[in-house]
Amino acid sequence: MKRFHRFAARFGRKLRNLIPPPATDKHREDRLKAIAGVFQNIALAVWGIGILTPIFTAVTPLRPSHLAASGFIGLFSEAFSLFFLALVPYKSDKEDNDHGPR
Repeated sequence: MKRFHRFAARFGRKLRNLIPPPATDKHREDRLKAIAGVFQNIALAVWGIGILTPIFTAVTPLRPSHLAASGFIGLFSEAFSLFFLALVPYKSDKEDNDHGPR
């Protein structure tokens, strides 16, 4: 039985090295901000490709349905980014600015 416990202890230490550490609030905040940034980039790309490029190139006539679809897809992507930014936990009792805490 002692051999099993020694094996389990060694295996447990090795397994603990493979498991990522528990996420802190800063990790969650960084992940949520990264996801929000992805959605904001998608929104800007959709608006740029779907609305701005046809206006400047004018290879084909502009269709209002195409502009509206691009606008709504960009709008929903931006709404998703704002949703993820709303999930970021901010502490109200701590006030930081560019010059550090007061």
